[in-house]
Amino acid sequence: MIFTSALAAAALYAGLNTLIILALSFATIRQRLSLKVDLGDGGHAPLARAIRGHGNAAETIPLALVLLVLVALAGAPAAAVHALGLALTVGRALHGWHFTHEGAPMWQRKYGMLLTLLVLIFAALGLIGHALGSL
Repeated sequence: MIFTSALAAAALYAGLNTLIILALSFATIRQRLSLKVDLGDGGHAPLARAIRGHGNAAETIPLALVLLVLVALAGAPAAAVHALGLALTVGRALHGWHFTHEGAPMWQRKYGMLLTLLVLIFAALGLIGHALGSL
């Protein structure tokens, strides 16, 4: 398979966002070990927070990465894939930071999610438009 620059960009952001999911997973594991909780959150707010941060990333990053790869395969320029990928990565990093740092400012969560949603919306609409134009 020929690795186009757009596909290479998608691969870069897939790797970076996987590292974000892993960091959030390790944050949850640290909380579990510290609090000696095997299942659920045991009523501990910091663990519940870590679980939700990890869960939210696991819910949104895979879909965004599928869209990013499809955008690259559909022939979008590498710059467009980089714009989407960078927005996704910054958004997920901000959002994840909020969930792993007690007392973190709410703007991190808000803008992190906003960036993620914008990536999903723009990628989805771009793919729909491209697909309809190709029918």
